Amino acid sequence: MSDKVFRAVQIVLFVIVIVVFLFSLYKVVNITMEYKASRDEYKELENFVQIEDEPEIPVVAEPTEPVKESNNTTSATTESKEEEIVMRYHDGFVNMSVEFAALEAVNSDFVGWLYIPGASINYPMVLGSDNDYYLTHTFRNEENKGGSIFLDQVTANPFEDYNTIVHGHNMKDGSMFGRLKYFYNDTKTYANNPYFYIYTEGKTYKYLICSYYVTTATSDTYIIPNTEETYQEYKSRILSNAVYKDVEGIPDSAPIVTLSTCHGATYTDQRLVVHGILVATQ
Repeated sequence: MSDKVFRAVQIVLFVIVIVVFLFSLYKVVNITMEYKASRDEYKELENFVQIEDEPEIPVVAEPTEPVKESNNTTSATTESKEEEIVMRYHDGFVNMSVEFAALEAVNSDFVGWLYIPGASINYPMVLGSDNDYYLTHTFRNEENKGGSIFLDQVTANPFEDYNTIVHGHNMKDGSMFGRLKYFYNDTKTYANNPYFYIYTEGKTYKYLICSYYVTTATSDTYIIPNTEETYQEYKSRILSNAVYKDVEGIPDSAPIVTLSTCHGATYTDQRLVVHGILVATQ
């Protein structure tokens, strides 16, 4: 190879490296700006809600009996499973004022506000005509990979059906449902605050987190029971995946909300789900 050819090859390779670098830099900057735009929008939407009163979380002096582990391989595996845990159950509500009319004016698909104290998740929820649009559009209908927190398209009676499925992205910056993994990775997060709340114009719902585990996008976790018999079968199945088996106060028959997000490597069909069962309304 002559010096001229060698030099030409070097220049071509250098240009290729520069192009790849600039393209990668563009992608990183673009993703960073999208994340920021999504965070800024939802932070601004929090101006429509205000926590007025939070219950005092009880301090339990003595640990409960050691909890039994599930034999299901999809349950969380953490060191804290070997410990005795203190479940901080309480009868109180997190009272939140929500400007429902203002939020409906922003997006007519608005169905309620979700607040999960233990994971600092605090978002409006929508119900669209399909499960695609809100994967890439925010509450204000801006195109953004952060998307929205949205109910599954098959939902007929939100939060009153036997099972209401709520989807959200597992964002790397912890936004949307990116913090649901707190429950899966650290059982003390669950023990310290095992509740979440949904606020609608006519009712506030309080849910006890009764199970969380990893499953697949096509599993029977995503069915909507339509009879009391199929509901009891469904409840028994999800409770068999629970990390702890001594969860108190699970009603015999009450609506379930299933929070679902991606899990593991990008583009896999793994899903992390957190089930809550309705324990009180006001």
